[in-house]
Amino acid sequence: MNIGIIGLGLIGGSFAKSLKKNTNHMVFGFDIDGQSVDLALKDKSIDFKLDTDDLHNIDLVILALRPKDALRFVKENKNIRGWVMDLCGVKKNISKELENLSSRNNFEYIGAHPMAGREIGGYTSSLDDLFEGASIILTKRNIPNEILDILSEMGFSLQYCDADTHDRMIAYTSQLSHIVSNAFVKSKVALKHNGFSADSLKDLTRVAMLDESMWTELLLENDYIKDELDFLIDELKKYSDLLEKRDEKGLELLLREGKERRILMYPGGVK
Repeated sequence: MNIGIIGLGLIGGSFAKSLKKNTNHMVFGFDIDGQSVDLALKDKSIDFKLDTDDLHNIDLVILALRPKDALRFVKENKNIRGWVMDLCGVKKNISKELENLSSRNNFEYIGAHPMAGREIGGYTSSLDDLFEGASIILTKRNIPNEILDILSEMGFSLQYCDADTHDRMIAYTSQLSHIVSNAFVKSKVALKHNGFSADSLKDLTRVAMLDESMWTELLLENDYIKDELDFLIDELKKYSDLLEKRDEKGLELLLREGKERRILMYPGGVK
């Protein structure tokens, strides 16, 4: 199978490296940053630089781009055939547009979201084992076995849901975490933490190191993130009110509720 990866940043570069490490398929790479393409060729993460005039010869086009860039690329390249898989972190809106484009331009569309990443982006941060043990969320079930086998060979576990459910869940499991972490580090005492902090602070602040441009686009594209954020603000207000009242029993109960919910989230514990 000829596989074309559009965008050789952290995710696209890791996809290329994983494909070459774990499969025998031919990998073509495209990026507006020529240096990333050169590095990928040097690393043998891709076999050839992809010329967009040859997209009709690519069996699987993987869009490792931001939502707006992914849509723009497909709209500008009407010679895409075969299968198109986008790896965007939101799905509801982009899936509708790419489905419409697929029927007009004669290609098949797969919405996908690999649940893996790092705090630092770019091709030089990509890894050939980034996806080992990670899940990949797919918004389509009638996918050729050859493509499913490729994803499994790369180390993914396959998770299926519709685009709306994807965005609703990701608003909580990913996007809210990034907002909380990004806000948490703005405490007046944050820069004085040395000697007073341990792993809990590192864990909570890790994803504050985000790409603000990309995350602005992802947050604005998700219809559900504001509901999750408003709910969290209401929950935090409960703690604040109890602290102000010095309500020992009420605070203990609230803390116990959170602990018990965490146990229900991971009934087998976290390794």
